[in-house]
This record gives sequence, structure tokens and C-alpha cells, in this order.
Amino acid sequence: MIQILSELFETDEFYDNIPVQDMLKLTKLLEQSYKFSKLFNEDYNLRVRIWNSGVIDRLPNLLKQETASSGVFISMLFRLYCDSEKVDDATRKTITETLVPLCVSILQRFVSLDEMEQSRNIQSWRPVIIEILQVCSRFDKGDFEHSCPDVYQLIIALFDKSLTDDMRIAMKEFFNRVGEIYVGEGSD
Repeated sequence: MIQILSELFETDEFYDNIPVQDMLKLTKLLEQSYKFSKLFNEDYNLRVRIWNSGVIDRLPNLLKQETASSGVFISMLFRLYCDSEKVDDATRKTITETLVPLCVSILQRFVSLDEMEQSRNIQSWRPVIIEILQVCSRFDKGDFEHSCPDVYQLIIALFDKSLTDDMRIAMKEFFNRVGEIYVGEGSD
């Protein structure tokens, strides 16, 4: 369902014909999916009880649901954020107030993952981290200045991880934006 929603939302015909309030309702459903799967994944005792009951052969998790719903949620909100024709300033502010804490929370969890023991989690979260880096880099100037102090040190901490080329490019875009705004110049 999450994948279908992602594909629909990337289709301009769908996006252009669905009212903003309905899109926001869909994002709320994605947010609920993300929160549910996150809570389930964090409840190790529940997962062990399910496994020990013999219902399934291995320790259950909802990592795919958690990463997919958060990624699509972020992507949908940011597309709305960028659409000044559909979204008014108040809604845009609400979107920013939702996106920034979510991005910070996901970045915090990602940088705390151990590469030796949690490589599967790291692999699953990388596309979401890249999406977050792109979103942060593309905020308008005021929102970038507001969010930068919250994410800057977390993005620096990404250097402690194995970086894919996509992550390096997204990080470079972020740091170029930092240079443009705080130093007064960007570099290629």
C-alpha cells in the first residue's frame, strides 16, 4: 500500500487532481504507519514473545514498513512544501514543524546504528537519509537557517559511517548550502 501511494504521488496527474487536505490526510496515515512500525520494532520483548509463540520462524520486525512509510511521508510533505500554488504559508509552516523533528529523530537513530551489528538496518535507512539530506538542503533560506542547527552535527556524524556515492552527493549539497548561507559562497 505504501509503495502504491508513493507511485501515485509521483504521478503529476494524481498530484494535480487531489485536494491538499486529502493529501495531508494521506500523509497522516503514513505518519501513523511509521509510528506504529517504529514502536513495534523498538518493543523487543513483544517481538521475542511473538517469535517464541511459534507463530513465525524468526524474530519479527517491521523495518521495511518503517523505512518505506517514513521515506514516502517525507517525500510527500516536501513536495507539498515546495508547491506554493497548493499550500499556503500556514500549512507550509506546519509541514516544516513536522518535517524537521522527524528528520532529526531519524538522523539520530541512524548515526547511533552500529555498522557491524546493524548493517541491514543501515542499508534500509540509507535511502531515507539521502531523502532527508536533500530535503534539508532544499528548504527555503529561512527554514534552512532554522533547521540547520538541529541537523548540522548529525550530518557531520554521518562521516563516521560508510558512505555511498549517493550519500556523499547529498551531503555535499547540504554543505554547499551551509557555505552559501553562512559563509556567503557555495562551491562546486
